[in-house]
Amino acid sequence: MRLLVTDAAAQPPRQATAWLIMTLARQQRRPSGHWGCIVTTFENALLEWYRNHSDGRVRELLARCTVGDIEYTGVGLFMTLTVPACPAGPTDVDVVSGPEIESPEIPHGAGSVLFVSDGIPETIEVFTYAAKFPVGGPSQYTFLVPTPP
Repeated sequence: MRLLVTDAAAQPPRQATAWLIMTLARQQRRPSGHWGCIVTTFENALLEWYRNHSDGRVRELLARCTVGDIEYTGVGLFMTLTVPACPAGPTDVDVVSGPEIESPEIPHGAGSVLFVSDGIPETIEVFTYAAKFPVGGPSQYTFLVPTPP
Protein backbone atom coordinates (compact mmCIF):
# COMPACT_ATOMS: atom_id res chain seq x y z
CA MET A 1 0.00 0.00 0.00
CA ARG A 2 2.96 2.32 0.55
CA LEU A 3 3.73 2.29 -3.19
CA LEU A 4 0.13 3.31 -3.91
CA VAL A 5 0.38 6.34 -1.63
CA THR A 6 3.82 7.32 -2.93
CA ASP A 7 2.82 7.07 -6.60
CA ALA A 8 -0.50 8.88 -6.08
CA ALA A 9 1.21 11.66 -4.14
CA ALA A 10 3.60 12.24 -7.05
CA GLN A 11 0.71 13.03 -9.41
CA PRO A 12 -1.23 16.29 -9.79
CA PRO A 13 -4.57 16.01 -7.90
CA ARG A 14 -6.76 15.20 -10.92
CA GLN A 15 -4.29 12.62 -12.27
CA ALA A 16 -3.80 11.13 -8.80
CA THR A 17 -7.54 10.48 -8.55
CA ALA A 18 -7.62 8.78 -11.97
CA TRP A 19 -4.51 6.77 -11.09
CA LEU A 20 -6.03 5.65 -7.80
CA ILE A 21 -9.33 4.66 -9.42
CA MET A 22 -7.53 2.72 -12.16
CA THR A 23 -5.27 0.96 -9.66
CA LEU A 24 -8.13 0.00 -7.35
CA ALA A 25 -10.33 -1.07 -10.27
CA ARG A 26 -7.65 -3.43 -11.54
CA GLN A 27 -7.17 -4.86 -8.06
CA GLN A 28 -10.91 -5.52 -7.68
CA ARG A 29 -11.51 -7.07 -11.07
CA ARG A 30 -11.17 -10.80 -11.43
CA PRO A 31 -10.09 -12.66 -14.58
CA SER A 32 -12.44 -15.02 -16.42
CA GLY A 33 -13.21 -18.30 -14.76
CA HIS A 34 -13.76 -16.89 -11.27
CA TRP A 35 -16.88 -15.01 -10.17
CA GLY A 36 -16.97 -12.39 -12.89
CA CYS A 37 -15.84 -8.86 -12.12
CA ILE A 38 -17.13 -5.61 -10.74
CA VAL A 39 -19.05 -3.83 -13.49
CA THR A 40 -19.62 -0.06 -13.51
CA THR A 41 -22.90 1.60 -14.47
CA PHE A 42 -21.46 2.52 -17.88
CA GLU A 43 -20.17 -0.99 -18.59
CA ASN A 44 -23.50 -2.54 -17.58
CA ALA A 45 -25.46 -0.05 -19.72
CA LEU A 46 -23.26 -0.85 -22.73
CA LEU A 47 -23.79 -4.60 -22.31
CA GLU A 48 -27.55 -4.00 -22.00
CA TRP A 49 -27.46 -1.94 -25.20
CA TYR A 50 -25.99 -4.91 -27.07
CA ARG A 51 -28.51 -7.28 -25.46
CA ASN A 52 -31.35 -5.09 -26.72
CA HIS A 53 -29.95 -4.39 -30.20
CA SER A 54 -28.55 -7.78 -31.30
CA ASP A 55 -30.40 -10.45 -33.23
CA GLY A 56 -31.00 -14.19 -33.04
CA ARG A 57 -28.42 -16.44 -31.42
CA VAL A 58 -26.16 -13.55 -30.41
CA ARG A 59 -29.03 -11.88 -28.53
CA GLU A 60 -29.95 -15.16 -26.81
CA LEU A 61 -26.37 -15.76 -25.65
CA LEU A 62 -25.86 -12.16 -24.51
CA ALA A 63 -28.89 -12.58 -22.25
CA ARG A 64 -27.03 -15.39 -20.43
CA CYS A 65 -23.49 -14.03 -20.46
CA THR A 66 -21.54 -12.37 -17.66
CA VAL A 67 -18.55 -10.06 -17.76
CA GLY A 68 -15.39 -12.05 -17.16
CA ASP A 69 -12.75 -9.31 -17.30
CA ILE A 70 -12.36 -5.67 -18.31
CA GLU A 71 -9.11 -4.12 -19.47
CA TYR A 72 -8.77 -0.36 -19.84
CA THR A 73 -6.25 0.65 -22.50
CA GLY A 74 -6.17 4.42 -21.95
CA VAL A 75 -8.12 5.08 -25.15
CA GLY A 76 -10.90 2.56 -24.57
CA LEU A 77 -11.59 -0.83 -23.09
CA PHE A 78 -11.93 -4.53 -23.83
CA MET A 79 -14.78 -6.28 -22.02
CA THR A 80 -14.38 -10.07 -22.14
CA LEU A 81 -17.69 -11.91 -21.98
CA THR A 82 -18.23 -15.33 -20.44
CA VAL A 83 -21.06 -17.42 -21.86
CA PRO A 84 -22.22 -20.57 -20.04
CA ALA A 85 -21.18 -23.75 -21.82
CA CYS A 86 -22.75 -23.89 -25.24
CA PRO A 87 -21.65 -25.35 -28.56
CA ALA A 88 -20.43 -23.16 -31.36
CA GLY A 89 -23.23 -22.37 -33.74
CA PRO A 90 -24.05 -20.63 -36.96
CA THR A 91 -24.37 -16.87 -37.13
CA ASP A 92 -24.36 -14.35 -39.92
CA VAL A 93 -22.06 -11.93 -38.11
CA ASP A 94 -18.50 -11.76 -36.80
CA VAL A 95 -18.71 -8.12 -35.69
CA VAL A 96 -21.75 -6.25 -34.40
CA SER A 97 -21.53 -2.46 -34.66
CA GLY A 98 -22.44 -0.85 -31.39
CA PRO A 99 -23.48 2.57 -30.31
CA GLU A 100 -21.53 5.75 -30.78
CA ILE A 101 -20.85 7.21 -27.35
CA GLU A 102 -21.19 10.93 -26.72
CA SER A 103 -19.96 12.39 -23.45
CA PRO A 104 -18.52 15.67 -22.17
CA GLU A 105 -15.72 13.50 -20.75
CA ILE A 106 -14.79 12.24 -24.25
CA PRO A 107 -14.39 15.34 -26.44
CA HIS A 108 -14.57 13.60 -29.84
CA GLY A 109 -16.74 10.68 -28.81
CA ALA A 110 -16.15 6.95 -28.94
CA GLY A 111 -17.35 3.92 -30.82
CA SER A 112 -17.91 0.31 -29.88
CA VAL A 113 -18.09 -3.13 -31.47
CA LEU A 114 -18.99 -6.63 -30.30
CA PHE A 115 -16.78 -9.44 -31.60
CA VAL A 116 -18.47 -12.81 -32.23
CA SER A 117 -16.52 -16.03 -32.83
CA ASP A 118 -18.26 -19.22 -34.03
CA GLY A 119 -21.59 -17.72 -33.05
CA ILE A 120 -20.49 -16.91 -29.49
CA PRO A 121 -20.15 -13.29 -28.30
CA GLU A 122 -16.63 -12.87 -26.95
CA THR A 123 -15.51 -9.25 -26.51
CA ILE A 124 -16.91 -5.74 -26.55
CA GLU A 125 -14.37 -3.12 -27.55
CA VAL A 126 -14.80 0.61 -26.90
CA PHE A 127 -12.42 3.03 -28.63
CA THR A 128 -12.14 6.80 -28.61
CA TYR A 129 -11.52 8.81 -31.74
CA ALA A 130 -9.03 11.33 -30.33
CA ALA A 131 -9.01 11.41 -26.53
CA LYS A 132 -8.34 9.41 -23.41
CA PHE A 133 -11.11 7.18 -22.13
CA PRO A 134 -11.99 7.48 -18.44
CA VAL A 135 -11.40 4.39 -16.31
CA GLY A 136 -14.77 3.01 -15.28
CA GLY A 137 -16.36 4.75 -18.27
CA PRO A 138 -17.82 8.23 -18.44
CA SER A 139 -20.27 9.31 -15.74
CA GLN A 140 -22.46 11.14 -18.29
CA TYR A 141 -23.01 9.59 -21.70
CA THR A 142 -25.48 9.07 -24.51
CA PHE A 143 -25.60 6.01 -26.76
CA LEU A 144 -26.41 6.84 -30.38
CA VAL A 145 -27.67 4.12 -32.68
CA PRO A 146 -25.17 3.63 -35.54
CA THR A 147 -26.41 4.54 -38.99
CA PRO A 148 -26.11 1.85 -41.67
CA PRO A 149 -23.42 2.43 -44.34
